Amino acid sequence: MIEYILTANRLNEAAAISMKATELEKDLNSYIRQETILRHVLETTSRVTGAEFLQLLVCRLADALNMRYAYITECDETTVGRVKTLAVWTGSEFGQNFEYDVMDTPCKDVINGNVCYIPDNIQKKYPRDLILAEWNAGSYVGIPIRDKDGKVKGHLAVLDENVAHDEAFILNVLHVFALRAESEMQRMQDDRRIAEQIDRYKESEAELKKKKEELEKVNAIVSAINSELNAKDLLQSVLEHTKFIQGVDKTTAILYDKNSGAFRLTASTDPEINKELHIELTPAEAHARYVEGNEEVYDDIYIISHVKGRCAEHKVAHLGLPASILAMRITIQEAVTGYLIFNNMNDQCAFDYQDIRLLALLKSHIHSALIKIRMLEELTDLNGKKNEFLGMAAHDLRNPLQCLSGYISMMITDIRQEKLDPDSTLMDLECMRKSTLRMGRMLDELLDISAIESGQIRLEMEYGNLQSILSESIEMHQRHAQQKNIKLSIDRRTQVPNLYFDRTRMIDVVDNLLNNAIKYTASGGSVDVTFQVWQGSIVMRVSDTGLGLDETDLKEIFRSFKKLSAKPTGGETSTGLGLLIVKKILDKHGGSIQVESRKGVGSTFSISLPLTRHEKDVL
Repeated sequence: MIEYILTANRLNEAAAISMKATELEKDLNSYIRQETILRHVLETTSRVTGAEFLQLLVCRLADALNMRYAYITECDETTVGRVKTLAVWTGSEFGQNFEYDVMDTPCKDVINGNVCYIPDNIQKKYPRDLILAEWNAGSYVGIPIRDKDGKVKGHLAVLDENVAHDEAFILNVLHVFALRAESEMQRMQDDRRIAEQIDRYKESEAELKKKKEELEKVNAIVSAINSELNAKDLLQSVLEHTKFIQGVDKTTAILYDKNSGAFRLTASTDPEINKELHIELTPAEAHARYVEGNEEVYDDIYIISHVKGRCAEHKVAHLGLPASILAMRITIQEAVTGYLIFNNMNDQCAFDYQDIRLLALLKSHIHSALIKIRMLEELTDLNGKKNEFLGMAAHDLRNPLQCLSGYISMMITDIRQEKLDPDSTLMDLECMRKSTLRMGRMLDELLDISAIESGQIRLEMEYGNLQSILSESIEMHQRHAQQKNIKLSIDRRTQVPNLYFDRTRMIDVVDNLLNNAIKYTASGGSVDVTFQVWQGSIVMRVSDTGLGLDETDLKEIFRSFKKLSAKPTGGETSTGLGLLIVKKILDKHGGSIQVESRKGVGSTFSISLPLTRHEKDVL
């Protein structure tokens, strides 16, 4: 019995050993088979890359697993749940690549990162999968393909009409092939990125070359226009140097003229048009013709495609009507200064946007050059007025100096001859004193305007009443008015509230206004001073029946170094700086001055000071 049991145990052990040996043999055979497949794949794909490699990969995979269909996909980066195939094997040939949504397909689980092994009845589980139906698939095995960061970027799958057997072997082989596919797809992605970077570099290089050429053009033009010293030559230079614009047949420039209040034809590349420089457009006509309703391709640059029938056509028709116009509006300090006009005589779509862009680059340089020229013109004009003023000031100072010299010479002669008469000498000294006072006032005005314009003056603000200022000044001006037989009337009934001002400077304002009113009013005339509280301000008006001012005077009245056409009626002196000083002082107080005048009738000067302005408001 014992012997029987021992024999049975030995038989069981032998059977177990035999089973293990069989399993080991099976594993060994599977390993050898996998190694053979892998070596075969490596040998057949070692000389190919990219799409060709992936095609060979799916072909060898289907053959190795004895499955009819095999394909590899890549996830769509723009649409979640959508994939596109990179290689498809259909049993006998490579199929066309396609895209599909993974919803309602076994691929959904794989794309979500899972291995999917369905050995049979696959269509019953996914009845809406059209690919399974088309291929009459019975079994499906899929495995995800990941990138170097572990993110799923596609999948590898095999299908067959029959039942799949040997799950472990199939999955092991799929895993090996998936790893090989991952490395190739990563290499392909890297190649694509490198190619994209190269393309971007080439595009950047081409763009830089183009921009360099543009800048060279711009610099050449800028250098040319910056050498010009007047507006007409500048615009002519701009027009000559912008002939490169494609489609341009004729170019013209119109510039705003302050004297006429209109835009005048100033320059052109057409000699015949240059003979017609008397053409003028009002600001409204220029705006309607070149801006209103037109396409603004860049700031202040407009394309006019439908020219016929536009505003002011009758003024320019004799020059030839273009088919299309490219217009640049020139704006300086928010005021339209002019227009550059590029005409094509035949084509409504003549202008190239690349050249228009280059014109846009030039715009700021044209603006700067025009501003420079305007400043030079203003400085030249100001220098001329300064020289004129210095001549007048020298003349006005020479008279009292000659008077002083004459009186001093007479007094020296009387002293030497011992004929000095006290009464006569006192009269002479009084005349000398008046002459020195006149010179002092002139010098004070020159120093005042210099201090105000250089910003060296600082207001000493205090709380006071404007009527009290008038009361302090009125006595001196009353005597002056009586000497000239002028009636001086002061409004003392209107009560005005107190406000902040610099008392000394406000006395200067009142003295200047009263002195001017009396100075330019003839004997028998009148000067009236009135007050009004209006819209949060105190308004003081000084009205006279004097000589009055013409339109030219009114434009120049508050400018530096300018004497007006009206002359003092009593032979008084004038530097022409008084009203400018008044305006500067009022500006510092946050106030204003206005003038209404008619030649031969009289003038009214109105100053306004805000009631709400306080000491802290003035720097």
